Amino acid sequence: MATENISTVEMTLKGFLQWALIELGDRAPYMFRGESALFDTPLTPTLNRYFTGAESVSSKDLLFYENGLWDEFRSKAYNYVEQPLLPPWDRQSEWWWLMHHYGVPTRLLSWSRSPLVAAYFACSQDMEVNGCVWFVDSIEIDKQTQAKYKIGLQPDMAQLQIGPNEDSLWQRNAALLREDAPSAVVIGATLQETSRIAAQQTKFTLCMNVATSQFDILRDELPELSAGGSPSFGKIIIKADEKPVYFEKLQALNANAHALFPGEDGLGRAGTDWLLKTVYARRSGRPTFTAIR
Repeated sequence: MATENISTVEMTLKGFLQWALIELGDRAPYMFRGESALFDTPLTPTLNRYFTGAESVSSKDLLFYENGLWDEFRSKAYNYVEQPLLPPWDRQSEWWWLMHHYGVPTRLLSWSRSPLVAAYFACSQDMEVNGCVWFVDSIEIDKQTQAKYKIGLQPDMAQLQIGPNEDSLWQRNAALLREDAPSAVVIGATLQETSRIAAQQTKFTLCMNVATSQFDILRDELPELSAGGSPSFGKIIIKADEKPVYFEKLQALNANAHALFPGEDGLGRAGTDWLLKTVYARRSGRPTFTAIR
């Protein structure tokens, strides 16, 4: 995919921290997403990744798979998930947040309000290749979607030609399940936050048309600069040889597995963090320390 129109900058750790913690400030409500490699198809939701590089998959087919995943997850979730987290039985799109949380392929992309959280995910895998932190101005997403489709965080569902007798939440669900749904990116969140969603300051984007690339929409429809004069969409490249430097500092800044995956979720990730820290340190020739038991 073409990326010529995207703001792209390589940054050392010092430059990144200066940008993330000082220069950004509150000038724009950015969201951030870390990706551990410079993928040919960036910003691809987990459901769509299963068909990357394959022959074109239609909206009809993707909706079939999406519906099947929902049925499979929903039929068993009541045995394991705490009742307050369970959405109404028939509100499919409201289940996607929970499904995504438990690793089920969905059309959602997760972002964070914290650039440090995004940098952690960019540096915690694929040690040998460059990673990146994507950033996007959430207000610009909503403005462009509103301008083109009259859909925003509170969609005008009449514009989507859904029946007038349904409540707005049901209408939104119905619109998302249409084969000819608009190619519009919208921002979402769940009211039933888990501890992990809260710790990672998670927001989500989704495309109302399940087969449309979110990356293509953000690249083609957002203005180069936001209202505050900063790039509205772009990426910060973290070179492979900078990943150890980033990773070590992020651990000290509490962007680590223990903080981002509270409770039992963090046990396995913390072990991976330890392994990465140790491998990075040994490659750089720094001493490593292991507690004596």
